[in-house]
Amino acid sequence: RQGGYCVELWDEKQQGVPVPNFLGAFSAVVWSAGDYFNGTLSSDDLNAIKDYSGGLLLEGSDLALDHVDDSLFQELSSIIFSTDMLLNDSQPEQLGLKQHEITENITAISINKEQSPYPDGVENLAGEVVAEWQNGKPAIVASAPSSLRKTVYYAFSLDGITDGSVADRLVLNTMQWLLKKRNHP
Repeated sequence: RQGGYCVELWDEKQQGVPVPNFLGAFSAVVWSAGDYFNGTLSSDDLNAIKDYSGGLLLEGSDLALDHVDDSLFQELSSIIFSTDMLLNDSQPEQLGLKQHEITENITAISINKEQSPYPDGVENLAGEVVAEWQNGKPAIVASAPSSLRKTVYYAFSLDGITDGSVADRLVLNTMQWLLKKRNHP
């Protein structure tokens, strides 16, 4: 149990692509690519999560770069790749936070280049920008289209956040937002 949630780890290198029935047993899925690129989210992976209807958190430095021309990824994430971010070597990048449930009780998020090299600068297609880079590009996007699952996209590696308690709060807030039922008119 972590943060009051039951958590199960799936190691794709050892266990292969998760099957939709397995994913369907969970209210939310965190798809973590970390600092890796080139194949961390394959077309088989995308097809497995395409039919998943729970909350989805996509996290990693180069997910958008890897899927620059992938319409399914763009549909799932509500973003499109814009640029590789070149963070400052000497000091962490401070994100500009928007007022949102995901940033509640968080005063600052700083990303360390050593821990999250070359995060993505993206364009928001259909979501709400929750945090942005200093150049104004979205760093966190939340989307809740009426007919699909709720999705949150982090354009950086979670382990790149300089303060572990902020990273924990961000994930807990994100899970709460993903799992919160929508009010339908």
